[in-house]
Amino acid sequence: MKIKLISDIHLLDSTDFLDNKLEYFDGVLIIAGDLFNSFIDTYKINAILEKLSDYNKHVIYVLGNNEYYSWPDKNIVEINGYTRRTCFKHGINLLDRSNVIIEGIQFIGCTLWSSLDNNNPISCMNARNSLNDFNYIYKVGETNI
Repeated sequence: MKIKLISDIHLLDSTDFLDNKLEYFDGVLIIAGDLFNSFIDTYKINAILEKLSDYNKHVIYVLGNNEYYSWPDKNIVEINGYTRRTCFKHGINLLDRSNVIIEGIQFIGCTLWSSLDNNNPISCMNARNSLNDFNYIYKVGETNI
């Protein structure tokens, strides 16, 4: 089995970047986070994922922190739901604390989150002051994590 891994591509709003670089790949493309710089409008997200699906036999996608950034009115569950539905529509395997078996090989994936020393107040304060994730990514029922 052939595997191609991409990560930290940070696409802004277009499939133009992909147009000249895609050839059909008869293997597994693994997108290991930060495909998008931030979530762009849903039409463009759909177009990019459709194009990646069309040019690869199998696609596995694990979201990175940047996929969660620029939807201030959406929380983690809502963003995961939208992304899962879009990936399913295009035959892309979205892994989030889950796995998929392709041609007898098990792939396991999860977006990495931290317990911050079991929510130690000092660890939480340091994270909020030094990591953008804690200012831009929202849990259900909270204004930030």
